[in-house]
Amino acid sequence: MIKSFLEYYVPSGRCKLSQINGVIVAPTSPKEWAGTDKSLWLALEGISRLRINGSGIGKIDGRGTGWWNQSCRDHPNLEGCTSIAPTAMKIISCNDPNLSNLHFINSSQALVLLMGCIRTEIKNLVITAPERSPNTDGIHIHSSHNIIIRNTTIGTGDDCVSIGDYTSRMNISHIKCGPGHGISIGSLGRGGNFVQVEDISVSNIYFKGTTNGARIKTWQFSALNYSAYSAQKFFIFSKQSGVHIANVSIKNLFGTSMSNVAINLNCSRSVACTGSILLKSIQLQSVNSGQKVTSGCIIAHGFAFGVVQPKPCLQI
Repeated sequence: MIKSFLEYYVPSGRCKLSQINGVIVAPTSPKEWAGTDKSLWLALEGISRLRINGSGIGKIDGRGTGWWNQSCRDHPNLEGCTSIAPTAMKIISCNDPNLSNLHFINSSQALVLLMGCIRTEIKNLVITAPERSPNTDGIHIHSSHNIIIRNTTIGTGDDCVSIGDYTSRMNISHIKCGPGHGISIGSLGRGGNFVQVEDISVSNIYFKGTTNGARIKTWQFSALNYSAYSAQKFFIFSKQSGVHIANVSIKNLFGTSMSNVAINLNCSRSVACTGSILLKSIQLQSVNSGQKVTSGCIIAHGFAFGVVQPKPCLQI
C-alpha cells in the first residue's frame, strides 16, 4: 500500500505504537507546501514511549527531486530558490522513542531529525539519498540525551549522522556510512553562544566513499568537550578564536584516505585543543598506491601510543 500525505502531525500523548507495512510518499511538487510550514512533513511531538517499526518492509519516500532542483545551495541565482525544505520525519520532545526497521529515501533535506528527546534508540534503518542531493543529513540530533544509534546503513549527500548543540551521552555504533560527509559534530557555537556537547562515542563504523570520517566543527566564542572513537579520517576544525576542544580519544582506526592529510587537528590559535588528545592504534594509508599521507596539527596537545601512522604531530 502506498499513502501520500502533505503533512502528518502527531501531537502529545503516551504509548504510541505505529507499524508501517507499506510506503508513505510525499507530494512531488514543492508547490503543495504553499501556505504551510515548509520544514515539516511527518512530525511527532511530545509522545512518551513512541514506537515506530517498519518490520523491514516499511518505507518513507520524501520524493525530494523538486526541492533539490530549486535549492539555493545548488542554484543560488534561481529566482525563488529555497533554503528550507521538509525533513522526512521529525521526532520532537519525546521520551523513550524507538525507531526501527525502516527504509528512508530521497528526503528533501534531512531524513530523520531528533530534537529535545531523551532515552532514544534508533536501529536497523536504511537511509539513502543521492550523493549530490543538498543538505540531506541522514540523522540529525539536537538538544537530546541518552541516544543509541546502531546497526544502520546511511548513504546521502551530507552527513551520515550530524550532532548539534546541547547533546550528550550518545553512542553510535555498527554504522555503514557512505557516500556522504561522514559523522560530524557541529557546526557548534554559531553566533557566539555557549554550547556543550559531551560523552559522544562513535565506534565500529565502516566509511566508504565519504569526504570525511569523523569531524568536529565549531565557530568562534564557543566551548566544547568531546570524546569519540572513530575510523578512517578525523578532523578537528575550529574558526578563529574562543574555541575550546578537549578530551578527544581517537583509537583503532584502519583504512585509506583520499586526502593527503589523513589526520587533521586544526585548532584555534587563541585557545588550543587541550585535555589530553589521545591517538592510539591508527594505521591509515593513501587510497592511491605508493602515495604517502601525513598528519596536520595547529596548536593541538596530546599523546600518541602504540602504532600511529601517519606519524602524529601533537605537542606534548
